[in-house]
Formats: sequence, C-alpha cells, structure tokens
Amino acid sequence: MEEMANRISVKYALLILITASFIVNLGFSALSPVFPYLVLALKGVLKELPELTVGAIQAHQGALEFGLLMAAFMATRAPIAVFSGFLSDLFGRKRAMILGMLLYLVATLGFLLAQDVWTLIIFRAVQGAGSAMVWPVAEAYLADVTRRWQRGKALSAYVASMLIAELLGPGIGVGVYKAWVIFFGGADYVTALKSPIIFLAFMTLGSLSTLIFLPKISRPSNSNDFRTG
Repeated sequence: MEEMANRISVKYALLILITASFIVNLGFSALSPVFPYLVLALKGVLKELPELTVGAIQAHQGALEFGLLMAAFMATRAPIAVFSGFLSDLFGRKRAMILGMLLYLVATLGFLLAQDVWTLIIFRAVQGAGSAMVWPVAEAYLADVTRRWQRGKALSAYVASMLIAELLGPGIGVGVYKAWVIFFGGADYVTALKSPIIFLAFMTLGSLSTLIFLPKISRPSNSNDFRTG
C-alpha cells in the first residue's frame, strides 16, 4: 500500500515539476519576440505598435540594450545553478524551488512595472537567478525520489517539457500579444507589448501554488540521503 502511494506521489510530483519547468523556460522563449520592440518602446524610439509603423524601425538604437537583456538571464543562471544545488542539499529541494519560483514571479512583476530599459535588464537577471533555483533542483528532486528503472523516463519527460517550452514559446508570446491587440486595441502600445508578461505572471503564480503542495516522498533505498522537503 505504501509502495503504491509512493508511486502515485512520484507521478503527481513529476506533473508539478514538468509544469514548473515548462513555465520557467517559457519565460525565456515567449518573451524573446516582444523584447526587442519593448526595448525600443521604452527608449522612445517606437511610438506605436510595430505592425503599424510606416517605414523602417530604427532597431539599431536598441541593439546594445537588447543584447544585455538577453545576456543578463544567462549571466545569473549559470553561476547560481551551482549555488542552488548546495542550497537544496542544505535546506531541501522543495524550499529551494519555491524560492526560485518566487524570484521568477518577482522578476515578472518587475517587467510589468519597468519604465526604462535598465530596470528591465535588472529584472531579467533576477529571472535568470530564479530559473537557476528551479531547473537543476527539480532534476535532483526527481533523481532522489525515483528508482533506477524509473529515473531515465522521469528525467526524459522533465527535459522534454523544457524543450517543448522553447519550441512553442515564441508562438505563444506572439499569440498572446496579437490576442491582446484584437481585444483591447493598441492605443497603449507599451502595455500591448507587455501582454505576454501578464500571461506569464499568471502562469508563474499558478505554478508556484502547485509547488507549495509538492508531496514529501519516501526515498527509495537506492537513492542518496538528501532532503526533498
């Protein structure tokens, strides 16, 4: 009976972590199509919806800032991923992932409130830090709670969710933007460009809510003695 309960809990945990992984990677890929235009809008170069602009958009005026915006995510994600592993070993996988998703939510709200490009870049770095607290720790959690014959399948599903988010993200971001323009118009073009961020904020909040209920699972005897709670 306990073995069956553990199997159900592992499947439930996998679903939660796949959702979290999907959203974390969606935050990078879904915002990529709108960020170049948002940078230009916040700099005052773009003064209407991109598709309504007559003539060439002076994209070169935001090239440096856009490059920094993209780099800021990875600049924090890579080093903090190392630190997050240590933190999760010390305080537990679940706590580390919740902290990471909280940072992700803070970054998303920061994007919405940003009135200049440099604020956007700062919160992009925060977003990268939050991502680093979720992605590797979730993999460690799955390795802890699955048996050897389950582990490859569980990790494959988890990694697949990351790749699917990267594949579908740009289309989702553009789709949300277009839907916003259709339903709310484009007079406030900055808010229209931020509409994928609004969508991401709700998705992140939902994922954070599910992480709170991530089950505490009895580790199989062949797993290492790390804390999952």
